[in-house]
Amino acid sequence: ATKDERRLQLDARHQYIFQKLADSLVMEPAQVEDQVLGDERFDLIEPFFSPEGPRVLMFFYQETLLARESNFSRTDAASSIHQAPAQKKLFLTTGSLEGLTGQALFFTKTTTKPIVPANVVQDVNFGMMDASKGGVLNALENMLSAILVPALRAQ
Repeated sequence: ATKDERRLQLDARHQYIFQKLADSLVMEPAQVEDQVLGDERFDLIEPFFSPEGPRVLMFFYQETLLARESNFSRTDAASSIHQAPAQKKLFLTTGSLEGLTGQALFFTKTTTKPIVPANVVQDVNFGMMDASKGGVLNALENMLSAILVPALRAQ
């Protein structure tokens, strides 16, 4: 499906997700929408809204290296492929195919009911983990010490 076809499918649930992502990444919602609509894994979103679907919807925001081909030179075969400057990209992921080197932004369902525009704010939680400084284990430790430990101590 094209971006325009996907754009026609959007409703308040999608806008809620785009707004949360935009706020967290300090981006314009239209920028987030454009990147998500262009994502080859856009089809991961709809199943998240269904009762039988996955309980987590995850995005990574991290640098990706884009290889560029240049004119092949007989004198320097190694120069035939250059690395373009790293660019940060927002993309949908299952978390199993790519390693996390930047930020993981995730949504979790708190219900087994369908997620509809009327309940998206109440029944979908948002979280974020930043692995760009120190890796995944350090990010997990920071998240647990900032959220889980204080919550357990408060009980």
